[in-house]
Amino acid sequence: MTNTDRDRLPFFPDYAADELADNRKRYWTDRQWGWYSTLKRSIWTNTPKGKLPNDPAYLKKLAGAKIKTREEKKLWSEVMAIFRIEGEWLVLPEIIPFLREKTSEGKSKSTNAKIGSLRRQLHKMPADDPGRAEIRAELERLYKKTEGGVPSEFQTGGTSTVPPPKKSAATRGLQEGGGKPPPAPPENGTPTPDGSKIWFERQTWFRNQLDKLRDELRAQVKTLTTTIEDARGDKRTALQAERIAVKSRLQEVEISLGYRTRPKGRPTTEHNSHCETIASW
Repeated sequence: MTNTDRDRLPFFPDYAADELADNRKRYWTDRQWGWYSTLKRSIWTNTPKGKLPNDPAYLKKLAGAKIKTREEKKLWSEVMAIFRIEGEWLVLPEIIPFLREKTSEGKSKSTNAKIGSLRRQLHKMPADDPGRAEIRAELERLYKKTEGGVPSEFQTGGTSTVPPPKKSAATRGLQEGGGKPPPAPPENGTPTPDGSKIWFERQTWFRNQLDKLRDELRAQVKTLTTTIEDARGDKRTALQAERIAVKSRLQEVEISLGYRTRPKGRPTTEHNSHCETIASW
C-alpha cells in the first residue's frame, strides 16, 4: 500500500471514548495528549507500513517534544508506554485491526474498479483482436483477489463470450422504442389548459378584485367627507384621521393598478392623473 492509498483513508480519532476511559491516560496533561495525537496521526497517515522508526530523537522531534527536566522525561515515558516496539519499529496496537480493515476495504474497491474498466474495454474490442488474451489474463488475476473468485467465462476452458455491461431501463427504452410516448388526451373531457392561459386568468381575476376594492374605497372616502362636515370636536378629528388612512390605502391600490396596466418604463400620464386626483381629495 502506497502513501497515496493511505491519504484516502480517514483520520483515526485522536480523543476516542475508549482512550479517555484508559486508566493510563486518565491523568494526562495537554502536552501528553498533543505528543500522543501527533505520533498517532503520523503512524496512521504518513508511513506505508503503519509504523514509525524506533528512533527516540526522531520521535521527539516529530512530536515537538522538548524534554529537559526530569518531570518532562516522566511525561514522555508515560506516552511511549502506550506504543509497542517491534524490532526497529514503533507500533500502536489499537490501530492495527482498524488499519487492516480499512486497507482491505480500499484494496477491494480499487480491484473492483479495475475489473469494471477492463470488462468495458474487452466488450468494445473486436473478437479477433490479439489484445483480448492479455486483458482476459489480467481480469483472471484480479478476480482471484476477490471473494467471488473467477467467473466461468474467464476460467480455463470456459466460453469466450463476455456479457456486455448492464444498461439502465431509460437507456433500453430510448434504444428500443425511442423513449416514452406522450400522454393521451382525456376521454370525454377537455384538455388541461396551458400555463399561459392559467396565468392570464389569474391576472384578470386579481385585477378585477383590485377594481372592486378601489370602488369600495372611493365610496368610503365620499361618505367620510360628508360625515366630517356635520361632525364637531373629537369626533371630527377621529373621522379626519380615518379618511387619511382610507385615502392612503386607496392610493396604494391605484398605484398597483397603474403598474399592472402600463408597459415598462416611466409612469403613464393616466397613472399620474390618478395620483393627483387622490391627493386633491
